[in-house]
Amino acid sequence: MKKIQLYIIFCFAFAILGCQKDSKTHFYSCDDDINNWVIENESEIENMSRTDLLLYNNDYQRPIFRAFTSKQRLSCWKDKLNEVLVLQWDTNERLHIYTLLKNLDINWFVENNYVNGLNPQILRDDFIKNWIEKGINEIGWSKGLVHSMIVCMETNVSDNGYLIESVEKVENSNSLKESGAGTCTCSTASDWCNLGGDALGSCKEHADNCRASTMGCGTLWTFSCNGKCRLGTIYDL
Repeated sequence: MKKIQLYIIFCFAFAILGCQKDSKTHFYSCDDDINNWVIENESEIENMSRTDLLLYNNDYQRPIFRAFTSKQRLSCWKDKLNEVLVLQWDTNERLHIYTLLKNLDINWFVENNYVNGLNPQILRDDFIKNWIEKGINEIGWSKGLVHSMIVCMETNVSDNGYLIESVEKVENSNSLKESGAGTCTCSTASDWCNLGGDALGSCKEHADNCRASTMGCGTLWTFSCNGKCRLGTIYDL
């Protein structure tokens, strides 16, 4: 009985920690090759900007973002929103984007950070939730357009100067066969898997036995990655 209890505790702990390593060890990616590359290039990464970050493919962008200081992370999203702000918007839309930009706080980008006994992430989550709801329900933005603003690091612009909406990419787990667990790519706490409004796509925790990692997913890339996007009605069969 004791062996069974210890085994359950071990499995539970592994599910929470994922591929995170000892606190004394630098951890940026569940992929050892990428993680080692980031460690070897930490001194260069300290001087990187968002422009530099976007020169790398997606497999490297999030690990690099984790290696950034909170100041660099904040700078990335200020730069992104400033790019978005100068695109084609009406007055109310532009004002709403500016409201988010001016409220960005460096404490939002510090993991497990408490200021005067308060967790800034809670304040961030409340502010972002209200900001998103107003953008969709009052201004009339689609979820895909909001995703393109605050989840997608790139700024994809149409020929006539409008921000291009993000397109939903949800995998059917019954048809997808992967070799190995891989790194989790979405956050159940900040789930952007369902952009089409059909209520099918969602972030499934530890799908394909993916390994969790800190920061780099969800809104402003400030949430831990602990799942993969899946079609819920198929995945749950």
